[in-house]
Amino acid sequence: MEIKQRLGRKTFWIFVLSNSKAAFAFLLVTIVLIVSRGYVGNNFTDILNYSIIVAGVIFTNALLLSIVVSWLVYINYTFSITENAFKVREGIFNKKETAIPYRQIQSVDLRQDVVAQIIGVSKLVVLTAGHDDNDKTGEAEIDFPVIDTEFAQNIQTELLKRSQTEKIVIQKAE
Repeated sequence: MEIKQRLGRKTFWIFVLSNSKAAFAFLLVTIVLIVSRGYVGNNFTDILNYSIIVAGVIFTNALLLSIVVSWLVYINYTFSITENAFKVREGIFNKKETAIPYRQIQSVDLRQDVVAQIIGVSKLVVLTAGHDDNDKTGEAEIDFPVIDTEFAQNIQTELLKRSQTEKIVIQKAE
């Protein structure tokens, strides 16, 4: 039986933030226009007020669009741990499904930068036999862009167990 799972709530909000760059640019424009309203003469007040309204409307629409796109990406990014393989399905219009048999899994890595450590997320990377680390276009690798760290550790443990691969822990020198 195949149970499809999603990446977690934090992932959705990170998708929203990464897709909202244009919206926040218009928010900044709106704020600058509001602040500058006190420094212009009466001749430009009406134009500035209309500009503030337009920038605010564009910000709101861009933010709503980024939330909708993020939601669509989020609900269409699923994975499942089946009896024989690890499967990942992604894509809104162009669907892509990757299935990796457990016997091909060579390593399951968790990667975190400083910001990811602070907010408690990781990048989960599954490398397979025959994968070339220099080949960024290879289909032999599954790469979760962001996932809750505790959830990622559970997936890592399960995949390593099913692939009969040992987990290697590198300890930092003190």
